[in-house]
This record gives sequence, structure tokens and C-alpha cells, in this order.
Amino acid sequence: MPITSTAGGATAPRNTLQAIAGLDMEQGLAQAGGSPSVYREVLALYREDVEKRLAFLDHPPDREELPLFIIQIHALKSASANIGAAVLSGQASALEEAGLRGDLAAIGNLLEEFRTNLAAMTGRIRSAFPPETSGPKEVLPPAEQAALTRLRQALETGDLVSINRLLGELEKEQLGPASRGALASVSECILVYELERAIRILDGIPSLRP
Repeated sequence: MPITSTAGGATAPRNTLQAIAGLDMEQGLAQAGGSPSVYREVLALYREDVEKRLAFLDHPPDREELPLFIIQIHALKSASANIGAAVLSGQASALEEAGLRGDLAAIGNLLEEFRTNLAAMTGRIRSAFPPETSGPKEVLPPAEQAALTRLRQALETGDLVSINRLLGELEKEQLGPASRGALASVSECILVYELERAIRILDGIPSLRP
């Protein structure tokens, strides 16, 4: 069943989200501040990131690879929870716990199914939301657009002091749903220092696209 945003009366086709197996899309949409356009962008970024990480997951890690493996799995756990993929997030959590214990045998038992499920999810996301042409830009209030632009500039320079300050300021503002959803996803990225991904999430807000 398609899911639509409840804001703004009549809903355009762009604001319709087709259900995807394995996703609690109401939860994912809530994480995106109720904005279908932001949720679409988060899903697209998730798919791209997973596709890049799949090669690293094609074999269980050895002792030397274990620290990097834990970092990768932690990022996938958080990202999967953020889009509403609870089963994938749970599988990643089990792998992360096994990694923290140094239990390579448990990782070997769990990894293949997790990787298969990740690949299947990216395929379903790609089928549901193929690349689309740009629609009309949503207009943000000038002050909101200026604040988000400053955050994007801080992300580009990697200035963590400014990033944290701007995030704190923005969290106190009355932001629209697209900006609020994007900000939540950006905060998740910053926790694992994925600044480039955070920039791309902000660029998913139509008014901020370069």
C-alpha cells in the first residue's frame, strides 16, 4: 500500500512511497520528519552506501580486519534502523556484539545471511525508487535555508566545532519537516564521521541542492 505524507493537503505522486518488504516505512518516514522527499533521499543514500560496503562483507574478517569490520557493521546497524529496517539492524547488532567479543566463529555463522539480506534490500529499494528527474523545488524560509547552508559549509570543511554548534542551534529552531528529517539523519552520520554522506543528505532538501 502506498504511504503518503499527511502535510499540505493533496499529495503529488512524488510524495507517494510504495511499500518495500522488510521496511517499516511509517517508522522510516517518521525518522525523516514526515517528508517523503527526504526519506527517498535517505533510502537512495542507504542503497549506495550498502552497495559500496558489500565487497568488504564478502568474507568473514580475520583478527587484523576485526576493528574495521566492527566499524562497518555499526554504521550499517544505525543506518538500517534509521530507514526502518529492523531485521537488518538486529542482524547487524548481533554481528557487532560478536565482533566486540572477538567471536570469529559466530561472525562466520551470521555474516552470509546478513550480506544476502542487505543485497536483497538494496535491490528492492532500487526497484521501488529508480532515479527520477528533479521536480519543483520546495521553498524554505530564508533563515532556515541560511542556517542549513552554513551547516553544509561546515561539513565540507570538516569543522567539527562549528558542526556541533550549528546542529545545537538548529535543533532549537522550528524547522519544517524536510529539514527536521534531514537533520536527524545528518546527526547519525556525524556520529560515525560520515561527513560526505551528511552533505548528500542535506543536498536532498530541494532548496539546498547546488
